[in-house]
Amino acid sequence: MGGEFTVAFEQSGTYTIELSRWPFEADLAINAAVAGKEGTISTEAIAEGRTMNFKSGGVKIGAWEQTKAVEKDAKVISFTGNFTKGETDMSAWFTTDKGEDWGAFYIKVTRVSKEFSMID
Repeated sequence: MGGEFTVAFEQSGTYTIELSRWPFEADLAINAAVAGKEGTISTEAIAEGRTMNFKSGGVKIGAWEQTKAVEKDAKVISFTGNFTKGETDMSAWFTTDKGEDWGAFYIKVTRVSKEFSMID
């Protein structure tokens, strides 16, 4: 699995977790390559990014875990789950076509609704 860290939910509720290889504002596909740039007096050089072949991505928060396929030209993988206020362990990753796990590069967690009820 990918990088592991602690997440603190400030409120119980439903959250969306998004994974991306690139910064969200870059609007690039997860498996896309990116051209490099030479450095200048005022900016650092940017290394060329290679094409990847991630087939899936996953998130584990406490005992909750989900994985999803990386769709062709997808920019993010989104997951939705109900989480209780407090701290817990979290890991997020991408898996290549060869079964290698890489820590997710960028993660965005957004609360989409307030308290949830476990009683229907």
